[in-house]
Amino acid sequence: MNYKNIREAAERFPDLIMPPYADMVKAKDGFEAVLALSLQMKGRPTYIPTLRSIYMPCLAASIAEDYNGSNAKDLALKYGFTERYVRKLIRQLNVLQ
Repeated sequence: MNYKNIREAAERFPDLIMPPYADMVKAKDGFEAVLALSLQMKGRPTYIPTLRSIYMPCLAASIAEDYNGSNAKDLALKYGFTERYVRKLIRQLNVLQ
């Protein structure tokens, strides 16, 4: 996964970041991120999802916005998905229909 593309997608669609992580990912440094996580979880066992899952709504919105009807393969390469998965996202989002 290309982290640059995740960052670009998050900057384009910041309101789509998963709610419990939205404030944490806006933190400017690691200390603030750890502090935010600590305050949020308060000592409970914690599952930390992958970046892809946190930013998936942003990535899907970016793919939908960038899709032109014939560039699924290029988008798959850009975002690190399979072409089949990109087409599935496009169908689910009803892009160009």
